[in-house]
Amino acid sequence: MRRILPKSLNGMLLLGLAMVAIPLLLAILYATIQMRRFATASENLVNASVQTTRLTQNMFGQIASLDRSARLYQVMGSATVLAALHEHDAALGGTLRELRSQLRNPEAIGAVDMVDRARQDVANGVRQAAAPADAAADTAPEARLLELADAATRVAQLSNRQIDAALRGGRET
Repeated sequence: MRRILPKSLNGMLLLGLAMVAIPLLLAILYATIQMRRFATASENLVNASVQTTRLTQNMFGQIASLDRSARLYQVMGSATVLAALHEHDAALGGTLRELRSQLRNPEAIGAVDMVDRARQDVANGVRQAAAPADAAADTAPEARLLELADAATRVAQLSNRQIDAALRGGRET
């Protein structure tokens, strides 16, 4: 088999240039594709982290609102306060469902489930109190509210750990 070689100096220079330039162009193309993938993955990580952080902050705000409503109902026993308690309970339940869908760590999902159970216990405990005097005599809602706050703190810690692991490359988000 006969090789086709350039017969002039210009042809030889062009062949040498092509042998150097083509692999370089392929490397640049590959780097561009990888940088685009990295940018997309980083953007997705930031979006998921912001969403998880926002939901965690909402959870704490809604727990505080639920706590205030429960304590106010213990004192007043007003139907308006009870309606507000139901609204706060429903909002917290929705936030917990969204947060559960964002988390990938089974331990964090279990902590969200603990918060949800504590939320349900608080709401059921307040609903079962027939009158303000019964609610004031019942110290269990306060213990449930403390349990709720502790479980929420655990969820925040675990979601932060998930975000940190994803930033390190663990892909838990």
